[in-house]
Amino acid sequence: MIKLGDPIGIYILAVVALFFLLLLLIRMLRPSKLRAPLPATEVIFKLLSIILLCLAVSDPYLEREDKISKAVALVDISDSLDETVGEELLKSARTFRSAGMELRFFPFAGSKATVGLGSDQIAEFSRLKASWSKLNIGSTNLEQALLEASSENATAALLISDGFETTGDAARILPILKSAGFSVFPLVPHGFSQKADVFRISHLYAPLLAPAQQSVEIRASVQNLSSRARHAKLKILQEDAVLFEERISVPAGKEVLYTTLSDPLQEGIKEVTAVLQPEDPEFPPVSSRVYLSAEEREKVLLLSGLNDDERHLKSALQAQAYQIEALVAGGRRIEGLEDLKRYSAVVLNNIAFGELPLGMATALEGFVKSGGGLVMIGGNRSFGLGGYKNTSVEDILPLELVPPEKEQKRLNLAVGLVLDKSASMKIENRMDFTKEAAKGVIRTLKDDDYFGIVAFDAQPFHLIEMGRVGSIRQKAIQRVDLLYPNLTTRLMGALNLARKDLERTPAGRKHMIILTDGKLPDAFQNSAYYLQMVREMGMLGITVSTFLIGMEGEPLLKQIADVGGGAFYRTRDARSLPRLFIEDVRVSTGERTQKEEGSYAAIEGETPIHSTELKTFPRVLGYVQTKPKAKADLELVAFANRKAEPLLASWKYGKGRTAAFTSDVSGRWSYHWVGWSKFNKFWSDIIESVRPGGGTGRERIEFDLRPSVEKGILILDLSVFSEISGAVKAKVTRPDGNVQEVVFDSISRGHYEARVEHVMAGKYEVQPELGEVKLTPVAFDISGELFGERKGLGFNRAFLEKLASGTNGKVNPKPEDLRSQATTLKVRTNLAHFFLGIAILLLCLGILHREVWRYRRWWPHKK
Repeated sequence: MIKLGDPIGIYILAVVALFFLLLLLIRMLRPSKLRAPLPATEVIFKLLSIILLCLAVSDPYLEREDKISKAVALVDISDSLDETVGEELLKSARTFRSAGMELRFFPFAGSKATVGLGSDQIAEFSRLKASWSKLNIGSTNLEQALLEASSENATAALLISDGFETTGDAARILPILKSAGFSVFPLVPHGFSQKADVFRISHLYAPLLAPAQQSVEIRASVQNLSSRARHAKLKILQEDAVLFEERISVPAGKEVLYTTLSDPLQEGIKEVTAVLQPEDPEFPPVSSRVYLSAEEREKVLLLSGLNDDERHLKSALQAQAYQIEALVAGGRRIEGLEDLKRYSAVVLNNIAFGELPLGMATALEGFVKSGGGLVMIGGNRSFGLGGYKNTSVEDILPLELVPPEKEQKRLNLAVGLVLDKSASMKIENRMDFTKEAAKGVIRTLKDDDYFGIVAFDAQPFHLIEMGRVGSIRQKAIQRVDLLYPNLTTRLMGALNLARKDLERTPAGRKHMIILTDGKLPDAFQNSAYYLQMVREMGMLGITVSTFLIGMEGEPLLKQIADVGGGAFYRTRDARSLPRLFIEDVRVSTGERTQKEEGSYAAIEGETPIHSTELKTFPRVLGYVQTKPKAKADLELVAFANRKAEPLLASWKYGKGRTAAFTSDVSGRWSYHWVGWSKFNKFWSDIIESVRPGGGTGRERIEFDLRPSVEKGILILDLSVFSEISGAVKAKVTRPDGNVQEVVFDSISRGHYEARVEHVMAGKYEVQPELGEVKLTPVAFDISGELFGERKGLGFNRAFLEKLASGTNGKVNPKPEDLRSQATTLKVRTNLAHFFLGIAILLLCLGILHREVWRYRRWWPHKK
């Protein structure tokens, strides 16, 4: 039924009705001859519009009654409630949502959370407890929790609690709750007639600290105080990793010790939990928790120019005593790199100066001076070739860099063209311009160079067999004219055929050029095979450039060029091909600082080798030319033709160390190294040699921290087993999230003590600092038993039943029990806009009708 919120519209409507009646009366008193005709339709439109407008200003609405539940869920997270049992009860509470009831969950202990959580925001009971430890889990104030819940417009509370209080008295507020219409519905586990302290985990031990990448022993004692043997499943976890899971049997009146090892791969503060699940349903599950702090591995930053530069080295440095954080420039400047203080060493692996993060060159100098390590590895984008000459990075290195210089003498070159002659090359005379480009290459090459063409459509074939240019030049130019476009595109076979040609050609440099319009039907499914083949060519010293006519196929062709160490060209205009081909192939000069003319022995230099324990090394196929600085340790040299130049050099710079290796690690120059059985060992030694501590990492300071509570004060007893200097302090993170800085007093040599007031139950994290040295952070738990929260007492069922009966509630309710506590909510649907819209529509129809009627009076009539 439509109701009106304001009667003013009715009053207006009454006045309007009287006005119309008055007009009608005046009309009837006039003589009939003086009365004008009354347009009935127009009058009806106006009357209806006025009535609807009057209703619109009267706030019309429809009203319905909805029954909604105003229940909340109160979750006791105090220390007396076992976490395993709490999780089971929390799962039961979540099922109310599937029955169509949306509960708001409020954790409570010594105080109650002011913000409720939805069902989807509730985590596991242990995580809920950890995140709300600020509620003082060493105390239980059920009275305050119920009073605050009843004052939040709630009519019922689903209660998860063991019913034991340390503060307040919920029984005395039962009359208040009942008179307010607030009911309590406790959830308690079924069965469990025995107390948890009869069959229990009596002790769980883990050391305070675990060395990096090492396991430590974790011990759990299970005690059986019952009159017969008990069986259970015992599970020990480190965070989510299961360390131990077995069915155990404990004789009557005995205590049995179980041991396991921690997970060596986990780092930082981790929670170790033991869960005992008895097979006898009379006994509740019990759990216990401690914290283990595993030392974090130091970090080594690896910056590489390309993915192929990184591949072998990153693999070699895995599973070390340090973590590798690897970034690849990929032809652009690296961005977003954090402070170098996070790392113990930095490796610059064939990365150009212009690809380093902004400001890093300057930061590297300060980093090494203060004790960090630096390694630079060679390649065609490193040392002088990479733009490091006359930079702050050169100052740090033990080598003097040689700028790229030109020399007239050049290495002979083998060029293999791989040309697409498929049917699509007919478009826009692409084939004709490809022929001209190939001829231009033939004319550009010297007589002692090598040249060959593999053409392909559906099948590859030799258009020109690989041979010396001086003997095949004219024949090659003539044969190029025989190319004509036909059939489909199959690149894979042509690539393999051209690779074999270049592999057996005795040239100083080998280069392949692939030209296609990009319409490769197997590009998607075979891209990995293409790239692997190009990597293998790189191992053989073959570089690859790619040319794309048009826009299709760009991703694969660009990847081939990147992996192949060549260039990628894309053009829509085939007429530019001759120029681009010649630009890519013309090698009239060489880099004197890039030595790759043959094979070089890696032998001991002027100083004994100390950066690695190895004494013999494979040959290298190339390196970047440098000069040793006066105080540098020249450990390895590349030797050939009675000439030796630096291969491995190192020195001390400030408090840190730097090392330089002038060959590469991609396999191009280090082909014999990447397959060497000692490759991993060599690079592990090199990184260790520059890390702080002369290859042993940062100095490890052993310590022990023992907490205790006396008269409400937390006492931290610190023992340090190394010589230290400077103030001893710590940052203490309390269970409520507040961070407090404390200073330790010296009690005796290596023995210190600090006090933290206003102690509370829960997890404490401590970050000790010895002078400027930060030790490994540790954590411990202050038990609520120190504040009256006793575990193992089970559930105070009598008291929970009293709470339920005293407030018209019920123990272990069903969803419909809470629905009976639902309140009626009246929901209004406002109709003012609807009436206003209809009124405006009727006014418009009235105007339209009047105008049409007036127009019809002037229509011509048929005679």
